[in-house]
Amino acid sequence: MNSLFFITVYVLTIMLSIQIICGAYVFLHNPKCPTCRIHFIKNIAITLVILFSIMMQIGNMIFWNRIVNTLLVFTLMLLMHFYIRISDLYKNKENDIFIYIPAIFIALFYNIQENPLSIIIYRHKGIAVTKNTGNSLYLYFYKSYFVLSVILLIIILIFWYYKTLKNREKRIAILQFVNVVFVCAVFFVINFTTNRYCSFHLPFACALALSVYGVLTSIVLHCHQFRKFDNKNYFKTVFDNVSDFIFFLDSSNYVIRHSANIHALLKVSDKALCFMNLLDIEGTNKYEEFLAGDNQIYNTNLNIKFSKKMIIPTNCYLSRVYDVYNDFVGVLVVAIEEYDSKYLQQRYQLTERHMEIIEFIQNEDLSSKQIGEKLLISGRTVEWHLKTIYTKFGVKTRLELLNILSEYLIK
Repeated sequence: MNSLFFITVYVLTIMLSIQIICGAYVFLHNPKCPTCRIHFIKNIAITLVILFSIMMQIGNMIFWNRIVNTLLVFTLMLLMHFYIRISDLYKNKENDIFIYIPAIFIALFYNIQENPLSIIIYRHKGIAVTKNTGNSLYLYFYKSYFVLSVILLIIILIFWYYKTLKNREKRIAILQFVNVVFVCAVFFVINFTTNRYCSFHLPFACALALSVYGVLTSIVLHCHQFRKFDNKNYFKTVFDNVSDFIFFLDSSNYVIRHSANIHALLKVSDKALCFMNLLDIEGTNKYEEFLAGDNQIYNTNLNIKFSKKMIIPTNCYLSRVYDVYNDFVGVLVVAIEEYDSKYLQQRYQLTERHMEIIEFIQNEDLSSKQIGEKLLISGRTVEWHLKTIYTKFGVKTRLELLNILSEYLIK
Protein backbone atom coordinates (compact mmCIF):
# COMPACT_ATOMS: atom_id res chain seq x y z
CA MET A 1 0.00 0.00 0.00
CA ASN A 2 1.28 3.46 -0.91
CA SER A 3 2.58 5.28 2.20
CA LEU A 4 1.00 8.63 1.20
CA PHE A 5 -2.36 6.94 0.71
CA PHE A 6 -2.09 5.24 4.10
CA ILE A 7 -1.20 8.52 5.87
CA THR A 8 -4.10 10.32 4.18
CA VAL A 9 -6.68 7.73 5.22
CA TYR A 10 -5.16 7.44 8.71
CA VAL A 11 -5.30 11.23 9.35
CA LEU A 12 -8.86 11.49 8.03
CA THR A 13 -9.94 8.57 10.23
CA ILE A 14 -8.45 10.15 13.34
CA MET A 15 -10.18 13.48 12.60
CA LEU A 16 -13.44 11.62 12.00
CA SER A 17 -13.21 9.90 15.39
CA ILE A 18 -12.36 13.12 17.24
CA GLN A 19 -15.20 14.95 15.48
CA ILE A 20 -17.75 12.30 16.50
CA ILE A 21 -16.56 12.28 20.13
CA CYS A 22 -16.55 16.10 20.47
CA GLY A 23 -19.94 16.52 18.80
CA ALA A 24 -21.60 13.85 20.97
CA TYR A 25 -20.04 15.20 24.16
CA VAL A 26 -21.25 18.77 23.58
CA PHE A 27 -24.73 17.54 22.67
CA LEU A 28 -25.05 15.35 25.79
CA HIS A 29 -23.63 17.90 28.25
CA ASN A 30 -25.50 21.03 27.16
CA PRO A 31 -29.13 22.20 27.32
CA LYS A 32 -31.42 20.68 24.70
CA CYS A 33 -32.37 23.81 22.77
CA PRO A 34 -32.90 24.49 19.02
CA THR A 35 -29.43 26.06 18.73
CA CYS A 36 -27.81 23.02 20.31
CA ARG A 37 -29.71 20.73 17.93
CA ILE A 38 -28.52 22.75 14.91
CA HIS A 39 -24.97 22.47 16.23
CA PHE A 40 -25.40 18.69 16.53
CA ILE A 41 -26.78 18.41 12.96
CA LYS A 42 -23.88 20.56 11.78
CA ASN A 43 -21.47 18.15 13.46
CA ILE A 44 -23.17 15.24 11.70
CA ALA A 45 -22.78 17.00 8.33
CA ILE A 46 -19.09 17.65 8.98
CA THR A 47 -18.67 14.04 10.07
CA LEU A 48 -20.27 12.82 6.83
CA VAL A 49 -17.99 15.09 4.78
CA ILE A 50 -14.94 13.50 6.44
CA LEU A 51 -16.40 9.98 6.08
CA PHE A 52 -17.16 10.40 2.38
CA SER A 53 -13.68 11.90 1.84
CA ILE A 54 -12.30 8.62 3.20
CA MET A 55 -14.65 6.66 0.91
CA MET A 56 -13.36 8.72 -2.00
CA GLN A 57 -9.87 7.39 -1.33
CA ILE A 58 -10.93 3.75 -1.40
CA GLY A 59 -14.00 3.67 -3.64
CA ASN A 60 -15.61 5.34 -6.66
CA MET A 61 -13.85 8.74 -6.72
CA ILE A 62 -16.38 10.53 -8.96
CA PHE A 63 -19.45 9.34 -7.02
CA TRP A 64 -18.10 10.20 -3.57
CA ASN A 65 -16.64 13.52 -4.74
CA ARG A 66 -20.09 14.57 -5.97
CA ILE A 67 -21.61 13.70 -2.57
CA VAL A 68 -18.84 15.55 -0.69
CA ASN A 69 -19.33 18.73 -2.73
CA THR A 70 -23.09 18.55 -2.18
CA LEU A 71 -22.64 18.09 1.56
CA LEU A 72 -20.20 21.02 1.70
CA VAL A 73 -22.91 23.34 0.41
CA PHE A 74 -25.39 22.26 3.09
CA THR A 75 -22.70 22.28 5.79
CA LEU A 76 -22.00 25.91 5.00
CA MET A 77 -25.71 26.67 5.31
CA LEU A 78 -25.84 24.87 8.67
CA LEU A 79 -22.92 27.02 9.79
CA MET A 80 -24.85 30.10 8.74
CA HIS A 81 -28.03 28.93 10.47
CA PHE A 82 -26.11 28.07 13.64
CA TYR A 83 -24.49 31.50 13.98
CA ILE A 84 -27.72 33.31 13.11
CA ARG A 85 -29.55 31.38 15.86
CA ILE A 86 -26.83 31.78 18.46
CA SER A 87 -26.51 35.52 17.79
CA ASP A 88 -30.30 36.13 17.58
CA LEU A 89 -29.87 38.03 14.34
CA TYR A 90 -33.63 38.06 13.86
CA LYS A 91 -36.59 36.87 15.93
CA ASN A 92 -38.86 35.35 13.28
CA LYS A 93 -37.77 31.72 12.96
CA GLU A 94 -39.91 31.25 9.85
CA ASN A 95 -37.22 33.15 7.93
CA ASP A 96 -34.81 30.24 8.48
CA ILE A 97 -36.06 28.58 5.29
CA PHE A 98 -34.53 31.36 3.20
CA ILE A 99 -31.07 30.35 4.44
CA TYR A 100 -31.33 26.99 2.71
CA ILE A 101 -32.94 28.07 -0.59
CA PRO A 102 -29.59 29.05 -2.25
CA ALA A 103 -27.99 25.81 -1.06
CA ILE A 104 -30.84 23.72 -2.47
CA PHE A 105 -30.59 25.35 -5.92
CA ILE A 106 -26.79 25.05 -6.04
CA ALA A 107 -26.88 21.39 -4.96
CA LEU A 108 -29.63 20.51 -7.47
CA PHE A 109 -27.86 22.22 -10.35
CA TYR A 110 -24.58 20.54 -9.40
CA ASN A 111 -26.13 17.06 -9.40
CA ILE A 112 -28.15 17.60 -12.60
CA GLN A 113 -25.13 18.65 -14.68
CA GLU A 114 -22.58 16.08 -15.75
CA ASN A 115 -19.44 18.02 -14.79
CA PRO A 116 -20.36 21.61 -13.83
CA LEU A 117 -17.01 22.30 -12.08
CA SER A 118 -15.01 21.23 -15.16
CA ILE A 119 -12.67 18.93 -13.24
CA ILE A 120 -11.11 15.54 -13.75
CA ILE A 121 -10.40 13.12 -10.87
CA TYR A 122 -7.47 10.71 -10.84
CA ARG A 123 -4.98 9.18 -8.44
CA HIS A 124 -1.64 10.83 -7.77
CA LYS A 125 0.79 8.73 -5.68
CA GLY A 126 -2.14 6.70 -4.40
CA ILE A 127 -4.43 9.53 -3.27
CA ALA A 128 -7.44 11.02 -5.07
CA VAL A 129 -6.81 14.47 -6.55
CA THR A 130 -8.75 16.82 -8.83
CA LYS A 131 -7.59 19.08 -11.64
CA ASN A 132 -9.40 21.89 -13.41
CA THR A 133 -9.85 21.43 -17.16
CA GLY A 134 -11.43 24.87 -17.63
CA ASN A 135 -13.11 27.76 -15.89
CA SER A 136 -16.85 27.23 -16.22
CA LEU A 137 -19.47 29.79 -15.19
CA TYR A 138 -20.76 27.45 -12.51
CA LEU A 139 -17.24 27.10 -11.06
CA TYR A 140 -16.99 30.88 -10.61
CA PHE A 141 -20.46 30.93 -9.06
CA TYR A 142 -19.59 27.98 -6.79
CA LYS A 143 -16.40 29.62 -5.51
CA SER A 144 -18.09 33.01 -5.11
CA TYR A 145 -20.85 31.38 -3.11
CA PHE A 146 -18.35 29.92 -0.65
CA VAL A 147 -16.36 33.15 -0.33
CA LEU A 148 -19.46 35.29 0.22
CA SER A 149 -20.80 32.80 2.76
CA VAL A 150 -17.57 32.93 4.78
CA ILE A 151 -17.61 36.75 4.67
CA LEU A 152 -21.22 36.73 5.86
CA LEU A 153 -20.30 34.38 8.71
CA ILE A 154 -17.60 36.78 9.85
CA ILE A 155 -20.02 39.72 9.65
CA ILE A 156 -22.57 37.83 11.77
CA LEU A 157 -19.93 37.09 14.42
CA ILE A 158 -18.84 40.75 14.50
CA PHE A 159 -22.49 41.79 14.79
CA TRP A 160 -23.00 39.34 17.65
CA TYR A 161 -19.92 40.66 19.46
CA TYR A 162 -21.18 44.26 19.41
CA LYS A 163 -24.83 43.36 20.01
CA THR A 164 -24.57 41.15 23.09
CA LEU A 165 -24.11 42.62 26.57
CA LYS A 166 -22.88 39.37 28.13
CA ASN A 167 -19.14 39.00 28.52
CA ARG A 168 -19.37 35.23 28.05
CA GLU A 169 -21.05 35.61 24.66
CA LYS A 170 -18.53 38.28 23.64
CA ARG A 171 -15.74 35.83 24.40
CA ILE A 172 -17.46 33.06 22.43
CA ALA A 173 -17.93 35.46 19.48
CA ILE A 174 -14.22 36.34 19.50
CA LEU A 175 -13.13 32.69 19.70
CA GLN A 176 -15.56 31.67 16.96
CA PHE A 177 -14.30 34.51 14.77
CA VAL A 178 -10.71 33.31 15.25
CA ASN A 179 -11.89 29.75 14.61
CA VAL A 180 -13.55 30.58 11.28
CA VAL A 181 -10.58 32.66 10.10
CA PHE A 182 -8.15 29.91 11.17
CA VAL A 183 -10.08 27.18 9.36
CA CYS A 184 -10.27 29.26 6.17
CA ALA A 185 -6.53 29.85 6.45
CA VAL A 186 -5.91 26.09 6.83
CA PHE A 187 -7.99 25.37 3.72
CA PHE A 188 -6.26 27.98 1.58
CA VAL A 189 -2.78 27.01 2.81
CA ILE A 190 -3.40 23.35 1.88
CA ASN A 191 -4.58 24.26 -1.61
CA PHE A 192 -1.89 26.92 -2.10
CA THR A 193 0.84 24.47 -1.10
CA THR A 194 -0.37 21.76 -3.48
CA ASN A 195 -0.91 24.20 -6.36
CA ARG A 196 2.56 25.64 -5.92
CA TYR A 197 4.25 22.36 -6.80
CA CYS A 198 1.62 20.75 -9.03
CA SER A 199 -1.61 21.78 -10.76
CA PHE A 200 -4.10 19.70 -8.76
CA HIS A 201 -6.32 20.13 -5.70
CA LEU A 202 -6.82 17.89 -2.69
CA PRO A 203 -10.58 17.28 -2.50
CA PHE A 204 -10.32 16.32 1.19
CA ALA A 205 -8.77 19.70 2.12
CA CYS A 206 -12.24 20.96 3.13
CA ALA A 207 -12.78 17.83 5.22
CA LEU A 208 -9.56 18.44 7.15
CA ALA A 209 -10.36 22.12 7.64
CA LEU A 210 -13.94 21.41 8.74
CA SER A 211 -12.79 18.73 11.16
CA VAL A 212 -10.48 21.26 12.81
CA TYR A 213 -13.37 23.72 12.94
CA GLY A 214 -15.72 21.13 14.49
CA VAL A 215 -13.26 20.18 17.21
CA LEU A 216 -12.40 23.79 18.10
CA THR A 217 -16.07 24.81 18.13
CA SER A 218 -16.99 21.94 20.43
CA ILE A 219 -14.18 22.88 22.82
CA VAL A 220 -15.19 26.55 22.86
CA LEU A 221 -18.89 25.84 23.42
CA HIS A 222 -18.19 23.28 26.14
CA CYS A 223 -15.71 25.47 28.02
CA HIS A 224 -18.15 28.40 27.94
CA GLN A 225 -21.17 26.19 28.67
CA PHE A 226 -22.96 26.94 25.39
CA ARG A 227 -24.41 30.33 26.44
CA LYS A 228 -25.91 28.90 29.65
CA PHE A 229 -24.14 29.21 32.98
CA ASP A 230 -24.86 26.27 35.32
CA ASN A 231 -26.37 27.88 38.43
CA LYS A 232 -28.05 24.79 39.88
CA ASN A 233 -25.06 23.56 41.89
CA TYR A 234 -23.65 27.00 42.63
CA PHE A 235 -24.92 27.21 46.22
CA LYS A 236 -25.63 23.55 46.98
CA THR A 237 -23.16 23.23 49.85
CA VAL A 238 -24.48 26.35 51.56
CA PHE A 239 -28.15 25.58 50.99
CA ASP A 240 -28.06 22.12 52.55
CA ASN A 241 -26.54 23.30 55.83
CA VAL A 242 -28.71 26.21 56.95
CA SER A 243 -32.10 26.58 58.61
CA ASP A 244 -33.13 29.92 57.06
CA PHE A 245 -35.01 30.19 53.77
CA ILE A 246 -32.31 30.39 51.13
CA PHE A 247 -32.95 30.23 47.42
CA PHE A 248 -31.41 31.46 44.20
CA LEU A 249 -33.63 33.24 41.68
CA ASP A 250 -32.59 33.68 38.09
CA SER A 251 -33.22 36.94 36.23
CA SER A 252 -36.82 35.81 35.50
CA ASN A 253 -37.64 35.13 39.19
CA TYR A 254 -37.58 31.35 38.79
CA VAL A 255 -36.10 29.26 41.60
CA ILE A 256 -32.95 27.53 40.35
CA ARG A 257 -31.74 26.21 43.71
CA HIS A 258 -33.32 26.28 47.16
CA SER A 259 -32.50 25.03 50.65
CA ALA A 260 -33.95 21.74 51.81
CA ASN A 261 -36.24 23.32 54.42
CA ILE A 262 -38.44 25.02 51.79
CA HIS A 263 -38.68 22.01 49.47
CA ALA A 264 -42.05 21.02 50.97
CA LEU A 265 -43.35 24.58 50.75
CA LEU A 266 -42.61 24.85 47.01
CA LYS A 267 -44.17 21.43 46.34
CA VAL A 268 -42.09 20.88 43.20
CA SER A 269 -39.45 18.35 42.27
CA ASP A 270 -35.77 19.23 42.28
CA LYS A 271 -35.77 19.31 38.48
CA ALA A 272 -38.76 21.66 38.19
CA LEU A 273 -38.59 25.45 38.10
CA CYS A 274 -40.92 27.35 40.41
CA PHE A 275 -41.83 31.00 39.92
CA MET A 276 -41.22 32.88 43.17
CA ASN A 277 -43.25 35.98 44.02
CA LEU A 278 -41.73 38.42 46.52
CA LEU A 279 -44.29 40.92 47.81
CA ASP A 280 -43.42 44.04 49.79
CA ILE A 281 -45.35 44.38 53.04
CA GLU A 282 -45.84 48.10 52.50
CA GLY A 283 -47.52 47.74 49.12
CA THR A 284 -44.64 48.94 46.93
CA ASN A 285 -42.50 46.22 45.42
CA LYS A 286 -39.01 46.91 46.72
CA TYR A 287 -37.72 43.72 45.08
CA GLU A 288 -38.47 45.10 41.62
CA GLU A 289 -36.76 48.36 42.62
CA PHE A 290 -33.73 46.35 43.74
CA LEU A 291 -33.55 44.55 40.37
CA ALA A 292 -33.87 47.82 38.46
CA GLY A 293 -31.25 49.59 40.58
CA ASP A 294 -27.48 49.25 40.93
CA ASN A 295 -27.27 48.12 44.57
CA GLN A 296 -25.20 44.98 45.09
CA ILE A 297 -26.96 44.03 48.35
CA TYR A 298 -30.26 45.02 49.92
CA ASN A 299 -32.01 44.26 53.21
CA THR A 300 -35.77 44.66 53.55
CA ASN A 301 -38.96 43.06 54.85
CA LEU A 302 -40.75 41.03 52.20
CA ASN A 303 -43.62 38.57 52.06
CA ILE A 304 -42.62 35.34 50.32
CA LYS A 305 -45.51 33.88 48.37
CA PHE A 306 -44.99 30.11 48.27
CA SER A 307 -48.55 29.48 47.07
CA LYS A 308 -51.91 31.21 46.90
CA LYS A 309 -52.69 30.32 50.50
CA MET A 310 -49.20 30.49 51.97
CA ILE A 311 -47.58 33.92 52.29
CA ILE A 312 -44.84 34.10 54.92
CA PRO A 313 -43.52 37.47 56.20
CA THR A 314 -39.71 37.52 56.30
CA ASN A 315 -36.73 39.75 56.77
CA CYS A 316 -34.86 39.30 53.47
CA TYR A 317 -31.24 39.78 52.55
CA LEU A 318 -30.90 40.19 48.78
CA SER A 319 -27.62 39.96 46.91
CA ARG A 320 -26.87 40.16 43.19
CA VAL A 321 -24.93 37.18 41.84
CA TYR A 322 -22.57 37.35 38.87
CA ASP A 323 -20.86 34.50 37.06
CA VAL A 324 -17.19 34.18 36.20
CA TYR A 325 -17.73 36.44 33.18
CA ASN A 326 -19.21 39.21 35.37
CA ASP A 327 -22.67 38.73 33.84
CA PHE A 328 -25.74 39.04 36.08
CA VAL A 329 -27.25 35.57 36.60
CA GLY A 330 -29.73 36.13 39.42
CA VAL A 331 -30.35 37.02 43.04
CA LEU A 332 -29.41 35.15 46.20
CA VAL A 333 -32.17 35.49 48.80
CA VAL A 334 -31.57 34.72 52.47
CA ALA A 335 -34.85 35.10 54.38
CA ILE A 336 -35.55 34.85 58.11
CA GLU A 337 -39.17 34.23 58.97
CA GLU A 338 -40.77 37.21 60.72
CA TYR A 339 -43.06 36.37 63.62
CA ASP A 340 -46.22 38.47 63.56
CA SER A 341 -47.79 40.56 66.31
CA LYS A 342 -50.16 37.80 67.43
CA TYR A 343 -47.24 35.47 68.12
CA LEU A 344 -45.46 38.27 70.00
CA GLN A 345 -48.56 39.03 72.10
CA GLN A 346 -49.10 35.38 73.03
CA ARG A 347 -45.45 34.71 73.83
CA TYR A 348 -44.99 37.66 76.21
CA GLN A 349 -48.62 37.85 77.42
CA LEU A 350 -49.09 41.44 76.30
CA THR A 351 -52.32 43.43 76.46
CA GLU A 352 -53.82 45.36 73.56
CA ARG A 353 -52.53 48.60 75.09
CA HIS A 354 -49.04 47.11 75.30
CA MET A 355 -49.22 46.18 71.61
CA GLU A 356 -50.29 49.71 70.65
CA ILE A 357 -47.35 51.22 72.53
CA ILE A 358 -44.89 48.68 71.04
CA GLU A 359 -46.16 49.46 67.52
CA PHE A 360 -45.49 53.19 68.00
CA ILE A 361 -42.04 52.47 69.44
CA GLN A 362 -40.94 50.11 66.65
CA ASN A 363 -42.52 51.73 63.60
CA GLU A 364 -42.44 55.45 64.47
CA ASP A 365 -39.89 55.66 67.33
CA LEU A 366 -42.10 58.08 69.29
CA SER A 367 -41.36 59.38 72.78
CA SER A 368 -43.61 58.58 75.74
CA LYS A 369 -45.27 61.99 75.51
CA GLN A 370 -45.94 61.61 71.77
CA ILE A 371 -47.33 58.11 72.29
CA GLY A 372 -49.65 59.46 75.01
CA GLU A 373 -50.96 62.13 72.66
CA LYS A 374 -51.66 59.49 70.02
CA LEU A 375 -53.48 57.22 72.50
CA LEU A 376 -55.15 60.08 74.39
CA ILE A 377 -53.47 59.15 77.67
CA SER A 378 -50.83 60.88 79.78
CA GLY A 379 -47.11 60.41 79.32
CA ARG A 380 -46.79 59.04 82.86
CA THR A 381 -49.30 56.31 82.02
CA VAL A 382 -47.21 55.40 78.98
CA GLU A 383 -44.11 55.22 81.19
CA TRP A 384 -45.94 52.88 83.57
CA HIS A 385 -46.92 50.60 80.67
CA LEU A 386 -43.31 50.68 79.41
CA LYS A 387 -41.98 49.44 82.76
CA THR A 388 -44.39 46.51 82.58
CA ILE A 389 -43.30 45.81 79.00
CA TYR A 390 -39.59 45.96 79.98
CA THR A 391 -40.23 43.48 82.79
CA LYS A 392 -42.02 40.99 80.50
CA PHE A 393 -39.24 41.22 77.88
CA GLY A 394 -36.47 41.09 80.49
CA VAL A 395 -34.83 44.33 79.32
CA LYS A 396 -33.99 47.66 80.95
CA THR A 397 -33.78 50.13 78.03
CA ARG A 398 -35.73 50.96 74.91
CA LEU A 399 -32.75 50.01 72.73
CA GLU A 400 -32.72 46.47 74.16
CA LEU A 401 -36.46 46.27 73.54
CA LEU A 402 -36.03 47.37 69.91
CA ASN A 403 -33.39 44.68 69.36
CA ILE A 404 -35.89 41.99 70.38
CA LEU A 405 -38.75 43.58 68.43
CA SER A 406 -36.59 43.56 65.25
CA GLU A 407 -37.27 39.81 64.99
CA TYR A 408 -41.02 40.38 64.80
CA LEU A 409 -43.27 41.90 62.17
CA ILE A 410 -45.64 44.28 63.95
CA LYS A 411 -48.39 46.05 62.05
